[in-house]
Amino acid sequence: MSRRSRKIVATDVLADGEAPDQLPSHNELPPGSPDPSTPDPVVTPQERAAVAVVSAFGKAAPHPGSKLDIVLGLLEGPEGASVARLVEVTGWLPHTTRAALTGLRRRGYAVISEKAKGADRRSLSIYRVAPAKVAS
Repeated sequence: MSRRSRKIVATDVLADGEAPDQLPSHNELPPGSPDPSTPDPVVTPQERAAVAVVSAFGKAAPHPGSKLDIVLGLLEGPEGASVARLVEVTGWLPHTTRAALTGLRRRGYAVISEKAKGADRRSLSIYRVAPAKVAS
């Protein structure tokens, strides 16, 4: 059973011959139960925008101090970072690291890849975040 499933309580199961209108009303709910007649609070787009953190690129920035924020910092550096370096810093597996790069692309960051020669003379991909273009 997953954590998102809920427990079935006695009021969820109809007894033999019991009609749905015979279920207890919200006045008969146990103490501490949420009032079903109370509407959920509505969050306006302006309120949501006030909460969102925006980076210098105008995109939703990762939470400060998170691993994704660290990855973004390495990618914004002048030398960029390889997947091996990102794996070393974050402790993630390589496929998770590549998925994080894809996630940054989907957030709107221009993550680019360049080929370079590694210390062992093998081809190596270096990832960078392209600088933001300023509208003139």
